[in-house]
Amino acid sequence: MFIVQAGWFTWLFAAFGLLLVWAMLELLLGFSELKIVGDLWHARKGWIGMSTNWREFQSSQIRSIEPKEAMSNSGGIDASQWNDLVARLQDGEEVLLIRQIGSRAAERALLAELRRRAGLEQVKSSEESPWKGIENAPSE
Repeated sequence: MFIVQAGWFTWLFAAFGLLLVWAMLELLLGFSELKIVGDLWHARKGWIGMSTNWREFQSSQIRSIEPKEAMSNSGGIDASQWNDLVARLQDGEEVLLIRQIGSRAAERALLAELRRRAGLEQVKSSEESPWKGIENAPSE
């Protein structure tokens, strides 16, 4: 007869392994989608292949749009950080708009464009477009 006795270390190791598997799946299968039609915003997040619900809200409900740290590594000089863009609504709810942006230039351009579309900031002229020069920006 074969008997397995699992101590607390075994359960702790198994839990840590499951956490790593979940993190890997989140990184590989996670997505976000944002559609803006007129004044109506549609946002959803989830895993590829799984059904998710759309979160709908009006531009007038948006209090602010801000970057939020999603993931980072601290490899010294080559440290990287990926940010999400989230909308904070008037009722305090936080809605994920775009997930894991790795480029600072793209993040700044998207943030300015989303704030402009929400009516939070106005671009002063077409020459000050946040998209100007984005095609030549290095990925950070």
